[in-house]
Amino acid sequence: MLNLEKKEIIKQKIDTIFIFIGLITFFNFLLFFGFYLSDFIERTLTILTYLLTLIFIILEITKIIIISGIKNYLKTNKFELIIILLLLFLVIDNLFWHIFLNAFLMKLLIPYLNLVSASIINFLLLFSIVLKALRYNYLLKNINLHPGTLFTISFLLLIFIGTLLLLLPKATYEGQRISAIDALFTSTSAVCVTGLIVVDTATKFTHVGHLIILFLIQIGGLGIMTFTTFFAIYFGGSASIYLKIMMKDFLSEENLGKVSTILIRVIAFTFMIEAVGAFFIYYGLNDGLSNYNPENLFSSIFHSVSAFCNAGFSLFSENLMNNKVINNYLVINTIMILIILGGLGFNVLNNIFSLRPRIIRKKRIRNQLSVHTKIVLLTTSILIVAGTFQILFSELNNIKVSTNFFRLIFDSLFQSVSARTAGFNTLSVEALTAPTALILIILMWIGASPGGTGGGIKTTTFSLALLSFLNTVKGKQRTDLYNKTVTEESIQKSYLVIFGSMSVIISGLLIISWIEPDKNLLDLAFEVVSAFGTVGLSRNITFYLGDGGKFIIILMMFIGRIGILTFIVSFFAIARYPQYGLPRENVIVG
Repeated sequence: MLNLEKKEIIKQKIDTIFIFIGLITFFNFLLFFGFYLSDFIERTLTILTYLLTLIFIILEITKIIIISGIKNYLKTNKFELIIILLLLFLVIDNLFWHIFLNAFLMKLLIPYLNLVSASIINFLLLFSIVLKALRYNYLLKNINLHPGTLFTISFLLLIFIGTLLLLLPKATYEGQRISAIDALFTSTSAVCVTGLIVVDTATKFTHVGHLIILFLIQIGGLGIMTFTTFFAIYFGGSASIYLKIMMKDFLSEENLGKVSTILIRVIAFTFMIEAVGAFFIYYGLNDGLSNYNPENLFSSIFHSVSAFCNAGFSLFSENLMNNKVINNYLVINTIMILIILGGLGFNVLNNIFSLRPRIIRKKRIRNQLSVHTKIVLLTTSILIVAGTFQILFSELNNIKVSTNFFRLIFDSLFQSVSARTAGFNTLSVEALTAPTALILIILMWIGASPGGTGGGIKTTTFSLALLSFLNTVKGKQRTDLYNKTVTEESIQKSYLVIFGSMSVIISGLLIISWIEPDKNLLDLAFEVVSAFGTVGLSRNITFYLGDGGKFIIILMMFIGRIGILTFIVSFFAIARYPQYGLPRENVIVG
């Protein structure tokens, strides 16, 4: 019987071997996924994949028998055990039977079976090792960084990884490699769920490139910290208190004990809504379910994720003005609903889905909704309706946009919804009149709601600042909403966000107008606000920006995604208030 000291030594040695297996698997996966390989190298790497998987499984079984014990292992490692059994089955299937994975891939009409199946096994192996690494998330407490700084760094890291992935040979078509600045721009736009593009997503990138962009949109839309904490809690076994405290702030949840519940709801809402959206988009693109079309299936998933995450990326060169989509009202309406749901925020979705029909009779719906939810729903509705009418009236006599009045009503509605951070368009944005462009700039600046996948200053910020201003004009000293008094801290934050956003936008516009003197000032202002609001609409100048202009837009997208407050706070340590007060004095303003 081994004592605890010897068990710990064996555990450390096995963990060290796991690290090496993880590194080799990572590079092995990149080679399969991102490089064009000869038959010999492909066979060699495939054998290496099977060998690494078998070694991993043997070490894991050894660890269970000698160190953990089957009962203790099953308590916290059930998901890992499922992956191990699946890996063992897939390796045996690929070595001897070829009746499960390869047969399934053939039914889906997926080419390059050996490469794809080996990539899947590599991914599962790497994922299992990452889950093990998440058990050491308690080490984060030793990192003396402000949560906002850690949040910022996580996005920078994801953008950097995305840039490297988009530079892989298989990400673009042969002979069409993109430059490093274009890869950085595309990665930032995807991670920051913006949708501005400097190269045509549809024709420049291969399916591998599209998968990379889809991955970046999904992770960027929800936030890498959300995924990390989720996997640490539900699949990695546990999450440190420090990690939960950080997520409590990001999720705007007062109760630390509810962080785990909210996280599972966030992930569940996301994948459930995206799956339903993909189904309806596929039904619309495919004219039913009778004929299976893999291209339409992938396109449906891509556009559903892009819409819910308010990213605005499309696999059509003309965006939603493509002939296959523009008159397909099922597809357009589905995308519009996904944009709205993604922009509402997870706090609002959680509140809405928590409504209990049985209680509604005794307790009205409005009493079950939080003040935050009410503000978001009311402000969102007003902005959509007001934006629709403003766009409609501004474009009535613009024959470059539409000659069909009823179609113009629908397009105005869609553009009003999309302008608040989604970036899809059913109208030619560069053909819109100057008043419409200004309307869209305002909508892009306001953006979506807190806790959602969109950007902008947020609907609640705009509402609170406006109400506070009106109350001040009326001589009121507090802001009351739905029988509740809004805290002064919330009011001050709303003014800070507005001031900070205007400062960043004006600074960005001044610099880019100096760098790009040949561009129209309105078009540049539209581009800067679109980037800051993580919208993705453009008056057709993004393709023609120089490297300096692209860098300014990259910076705007990044600041807009992490939030102006997080961006400011990440540069400063947590303030410590002095234990004394000072005499007060009024300063003349206005």
